[in-house]
This record gives sequence, C-alpha cells and structure tokens, in this order.
Amino acid sequence: MTVTPAPDTPPSTMMTDEEYGAVRASAALGVGTSVLITDERGRILVQHVDYRTTCLLPGGAVDENEPPAQGAARELHEELGITTSVDRGLAVDWVSADSLNAPASMRFPGEILHVYDGGMWDNEQIASIRLPDREIKSVEFVEPARLPDLMAPGDARRALSALRARINAAGPALLENGLPIAPTVLDRAGALRTARAGHHLPFHAGPAPEKLSVVQVWGWLLAPDGRALVLLEPDTGAALLPGGTPEPPDRGNPLVTLCREVHEEAAAEFGDPLFLGHLCDPDTPYARLRHAAPLTRLGPPPVDPATGRTHIRLLATPEQALELFDWGTPGGRPTRRRPPGPRTARDPPCRAAAPHRTAGRHRPHHLVARPGLSRSEDSHEQHITRRWHAHAPSGRSAPAGHKSCLGCSTAGSNRTLPVRPDLLPGHRVPDDPHLCSCDHETRISGGPAVLWVGFPLDSLIWTGTGGEPKWYATYPTLRRGFCPDCGTHLVSVADGSSMVMVTGFSLTDQSGIEPLGHSHREKAAPWMHITLAPSPTS
Repeated sequence: MTVTPAPDTPPSTMMTDEEYGAVRASAALGVGTSVLITDERGRILVQHVDYRTTCLLPGGAVDENEPPAQGAARELHEELGITTSVDRGLAVDWVSADSLNAPASMRFPGEILHVYDGGMWDNEQIASIRLPDREIKSVEFVEPARLPDLMAPGDARRALSALRARINAAGPALLENGLPIAPTVLDRAGALRTARAGHHLPFHAGPAPEKLSVVQVWGWLLAPDGRALVLLEPDTGAALLPGGTPEPPDRGNPLVTLCREVHEEAAAEFGDPLFLGHLCDPDTPYARLRHAAPLTRLGPPPVDPATGRTHIRLLATPEQALELFDWGTPGGRPTRRRPPGPRTARDPPCRAAAPHRTAGRHRPHHLVARPGLSRSEDSHEQHITRRWHAHAPSGRSAPAGHKSCLGCSTAGSNRTLPVRPDLLPGHRVPDDPHLCSCDHETRISGGPAVLWVGFPLDSLIWTGTGGEPKWYATYPTLRRGFCPDCGTHLVSVADGSSMVMVTGFSLTDQSGIEPLGHSHREKAAPWMHITLAPSPTS
C-alpha cells in the first residue's frame, strides 16, 4: 500500500540504503597515486610507458580497499623493482571528469590523486631500478622545467605543484586539476617552470689566480634566523643569488661589485663579508667569486636598473635555496646532501619584508648557530661555515699529545683542548670563576648560564692536532673561540683584555673553579637555585 503524505508534511531527508548507495555510486571518483622522486641534482624521475605518448610519474590506480600509501609502494615495486615505503604526502589533487577530454565511451568519473615523496635517490639507488617486461619502456631524470613538454598538462602541473610543496615544507598541498587552491609564494612566482641556473664548475676555496678575470660576484646573505636571501625573476620564476657582473666604476674591487649589485637588485645591505672561494672553468680564463655575509637591511623592493624589473625577494633556508639551483655534482661527488650539524628550521620560504633592519649591530653568532651550507670538499659552497671572523688573539700554541675537546672526544677526534695554565710551572691560579646569565651568553650556549674561569691570555696553551680554536666576533667588543672540529664553545676574550675566559666544563680538571659570583642573576631562569662558593676574602 502506498501512503501519500499530507500536503503540509515537510519532505523527508531520509534515504533508504539503496537510495544512498545509488547517490554515492553516481558521484564516485577513482583513486590513484603518484610518487615524486629526484636525483642528487634535483631532477625528477619520469617514466616512458608503452600505452601513451606522454610521460608519467611512478604510480597508478589504487586497488579495491587498498590504502593510497600502500598502493604507491606497490606501484614502485611493480614498475621500478624497488621495495620501499612512502609515508610523506606532498599533494592531493581533485581531477575533474572533464579535465582530460576523455572520450564519452570511457565514462571517466574524475579521480583523487595522492602524490607522495619518494625522496632523493643516489646513484646506487638509481642503479638498482629494474623495469618490468612490459608497460614501462624506460625512465629518465629530467629538469623540472621540461615536465610540461613531456607530460600531459594536468600531470605536469601536479608534479610541479608537488615539488614546490616539498621545497616549501609546510605540509601537503591541496590541488584542483593540478593547481593549488592556496598557492604559496613559489607557486605564485612560478618557480621551477623555467630552467634552473646551472653552474657545473669546480669550486676552489682559495682566492682566484690573478690571471683569471672576475666575471661574476655573488653572495649568500643570511638573515639572523639563518635563512638566505634569494631572488626570483618576476617573469620566469628563475632563482638567483644576489650579485652580478663587475662594472668599470667598481675599479676591480669585488666587494664594491657585490655591494652595488645587492643594492640595485634587492635594496639590501650586509655586514662584514666572508670570502668563500671561486668557481672557474678550466677552458676559459674567468672566475666567479662567492661570499657570505650577514644580511643587515632590506629597503623597499627596487627596480633593477639593468633589467627594468623588480625581483621577488625570498628568505629561504640554505637547503631550500639549493633546490632552486642546478649546481651539479662536481668531481662526481654529491653536493646536494646536507652535512651533519645544526639545521635551520625548515619553514616555508616567504617574501622578504621591507623595510627591515636587524636590531643594532648584526651578531654573527645567530648565523653560526645554523651553518647550513658546509658541504663536501669539492662542492660550490663548502666554506659557508661557522667562520665569520678568524682573528685569533695573541697567545702560544703548543701541540701536546692527542687530546680532543670534550665536545668531540667520544668521536675520537684529535682537536682543541685548553690546558689549565695554573697546572703548569710558574702560572697563576684560576681568576674570577663565575656564572653569567646575560642574554648574549644564554643565546649562544642554549643554557640558563655559562661558567667562566679566567686565566692570563699569554699563558693559555692549546693541545691536540687542532691547535688554537676558531675565533668569531660574536659581539662588538668580544671574540669567542670554538673547537674547529665539533664547534664546542671554549673561550671568550674581550677586546683589549689581558685575560681569557674559559668555559669551566671544557676543562678536564675542574677543581677550584666553583663560581664565586653570578653576573646578571636577575635574568636567570626563575627555577635556577644556585649556591655560590664563599668568597676567599670573606
């Protein structure tokens, strides 16, 4: 019997199971996966397949009731012979039913594609690829800018969006037909859509020989948080470091060239520079110089007089910046790998705000805490290290045995260790052992206080094959010494002082160094409870 609802009865929103299933089936989408894999130069792996004329990333359709990540791993095994897991998503793309111009007979319903990060593969991993007998004809690693020529338009857009999301490091991108619904600065600038600047030249840490003409001066300008200033061309998205070509008014001075170019291109200023080295082509008499310096000021974005364009200014971690260049693998050794050591926080690249000026004089120790770009011996930027100032105070250096600093002793290093002068004949006892909790000390040490012990500067002796420490000007009137092997903070010397202050716990013999005072105690953490040693004069 059929019951007709009364005219004033509101329509029901309830559906039977059959009705619900029919609605869901009519709106069903396919589910697929892709895996983005790069080599050590940042090129992307694409597959040439036997069933279409365009290339694809590794991947495919997800099987019934199969999680997408498992489907991606399965496809890697089937298509490349690689057994691995994928656990980092780069993008999720909603592909509309009409985006592919598929024939009506295909009844393509649209699909959701998950793009996963397959990581950076070295030569050994690439050599282990084994292709199946059919479906995959060959694979190759290609420049990101070539993807639109090799892939279907939607596939190329998706791959580039996923690559930018990997560089951006802010989580998976949500895409619609390959385009992000919330584009980042890299998306808006079109980064990587044109060929990256390539400099496959050997890097030399020393000065350029006089017989070579300097044709380029570039600089790594590092903000206080360790991020580097990178410029993007506004019409192509191509990335470059600040700097440029010498001009006659520069009178052959590379730093004048760098200052002028940095001002013209980015309205930027920088502090005391560190010369890194040069690149040269064995077949041409030219040199390209590299410097590093603290970024101290950014003005409003300027119009570059050489091009008439205004560059897009980014602040990006050194690792992110390297993804935007193609500097090859000089000497056959990897140059894209990050060395051990502290990392700059991998926040998303952002536009460099203006006007910007660092508070007071720039303090290089902020950059020291995030060296970021020390790389293999023959890499282009090997010497962006913690060495901003290398002016060692006067003193004696006497190798004695094979001791290491305490920070690297467990690694078996043979480096720098201060020997207490009071333990040697004719020298005085420790002077003014005290704690310090000033802002400068706590930032450098990462702890609530530093224990200092004073000795005459001319009496301190350094043992170990490392000799004296590496010295940095961390404050306008202060220099600090660090172990050149592991970076342990060892000593501090004030300008014009005849005393050297040694960090108490870097001494092997810590007797008689109980602190007699606590400088800036009012700034100490409230949970610190310190009992000082009795004053010898009380």
